[in-house]
Amino acid sequence: MFQAKDLVDSFQKIWNQTHVLHDALIELGNEHPKWNGWIIEVEDSAKWSAQEQVTTQHPFHAAASLVITLTHRHSGDGRDTWQMPGLLCVPQSLFPLIQEINDEKNNFTACIRAIRESSQGQPLSVTQSGQIVHDILAHAGFERVHIRHCTRHLTLLPEAPRFINLSWVRGRRSIQKISFDDCERELSKLARDAEMPHLKLQLENLYQLTPTERLRLRKVQLVDKHSVKGKIFWENGEEQDLGYLSLPAFVPAKKGTTHQLPNHTALSPQPLDKPRKKRSDARLPDSAFLPSIRVFLQNAG
Repeated sequence: MFQAKDLVDSFQKIWNQTHVLHDALIELGNEHPKWNGWIIEVEDSAKWSAQEQVTTQHPFHAAASLVITLTHRHSGDGRDTWQMPGLLCVPQSLFPLIQEINDEKNNFTACIRAIRESSQGQPLSVTQSGQIVHDILAHAGFERVHIRHCTRHLTLLPEAPRFINLSWVRGRRSIQKISFDDCERELSKLARDAEMPHLKLQLENLYQLTPTERLRLRKVQLVDKHSVKGKIFWENGEEQDLGYLSLPAFVPAKKGTTHQLPNHTALSPQPLDKPRKKRSDARLPDSAFLPSIRVFLQNAG
């Protein structure tokens, strides 16, 4: 059963742990160039860096500010995140602390999930549960908590790999299933707020779908920002995807070296724009079925 105290206690632990990590990273940064690392800033993140007065020229100091930024520092919503991917060579002694932070972030996420499922009947929406989280933490003295910053993990490599490949990935689409009821709810709310004929037309089109077609509804979120994606090549020949890096990955020094990062891609500071290739197996049509809420009707087959 959800208890507000559990959420507050979890956030307090994340706050304390990340500040310990912050101090450790500052110490490593003060020993530069003994400890090796680099960091870059993803577009549109400059407002965060300006607020924190950090620069990519000091990667450990930048990372230190990054890990403790758990609240909003400027006008913006939860979709606006501070992204500074990179690689930092750190001592093994820091790994237990980093893992503890990730474990507590999992606990914090579980508390949010419990809030979402605590209501009687249908679970709360992400927006509704997010507002409850903000209200609880604000009442405890933590104003404007940035939930995304509090839940994203710190990437931790257990050992130094043979090679780390990094690449820029241009803006992409996130495609998720959406239920008929959610579509009806979102369109109905828009129709109440603004009496527009096209909204009523979209509702009519929604009602005309067969039960089978309702299962093919897909909501598309556009991610305009460029991202950095990583891939690990281990000494034993195995490969592992790192996924998208919004934070620097923590890497132990390779054996036989002096606090230096393993071989890795010399990534350009800015992405190179290339024309997007359209997938031959694309399942979504070019036009949205419910354009007001970015919902498509996936092609059959």
